[in-house]
Amino acid sequence: MRTQPLYCCLAVIMALALTAKAETWHLNPQSGWQNVSDLPEGTYLLAISQLKQQLAAGKSGDVLAALESLKTDYPDLAGADLDAFIAAEKIYITGNLGKAGKLYKVFLETWPDSPLQPVVMERYFSIGAAFLQGQKRVFLGVLRLNAFDDGVDIMHIIADKAGNSPLSLRALQTLAENQERKKKFVDAYHTWAEISTRWPTGSEGRDALLRMGRALHASYNGAQYDATVLQGAKTYFEDFVQRYPQLAEDLQMAETLKLITEQLAYKQYEVGFYYERAGNVKADLVLFIRKLFGNQL
Repeated sequence: MRTQPLYCCLAVIMALALTAKAETWHLNPQSGWQNVSDLPEGTYLLAISQLKQQLAAGKSGDVLAALESLKTDYPDLAGADLDAFIAAEKIYITGNLGKAGKLYKVFLETWPDSPLQPVVMERYFSIGAAFLQGQKRVFLGVLRLNAFDDGVDIMHIIADKAGNSPLSLRALQTLAENQERKKKFVDAYHTWAEISTRWPTGSEGRDALLRMGRALHASYNGAQYDATVLQGAKTYFEDFVQRYPQLAEDLQMAETLKLITEQLAYKQYEVGFYYERAGNVKADLVLFIRKLFGNQL
């Protein structure tokens, strides 16, 4: 991803610029680590890094004031990207998240190498999270429309552009959790599966494996529906037990697996009972043989 060096740069600046006396370093893809104070744009990058802290504080007015100061204090470094960010922030402050989100998206696509990218991405994330949690989108200045799908799109854009950064992980986790909240369990499963693929180890991979199984299990609607999701959930839970036995015991995973086994058995009973009522003895016999020998016939 083209934006990943920017994330490294801003992350290191924020981590090391804790005191006035501390040296702050910037990762230059061509020349390696350099002291920010030795760079012409050093103080500009430091000022940008502080914007993320102001975003986290949730004070939009302070962010806008800081952006205006950047334009005034660094006229040689501030360009069209800063102007575009300021324009988007002014819309954001009015509460029109839909219009502001479009401007942030244009920014991310137009200036992929701007040092402001990580800050804009954080703001774009906040809009996506708001939409997923029920914030409405203003349409034609009057109508307020459900924007959950817009939030889904925003989180996917962030996950794509931010590589394997913490923000990318946070975007996918936020998306999956809100898909579960909306009972979109199959969608949540696919999101957790993407997390599992991109972060297969550590707590991220462990939690994604568990949530994949839970999402599939929750998506099962009863014996009248396809039981493929039950089989999938069973497989993920068994894998979880094998890889994390102590945690699986704490979560009473054995009871969950027992429940799934009972649900699968009841599903088979209902299928057999259906054929019996239909008088289709031949089909019932085939079902019985397949249960004995699998799908090898």
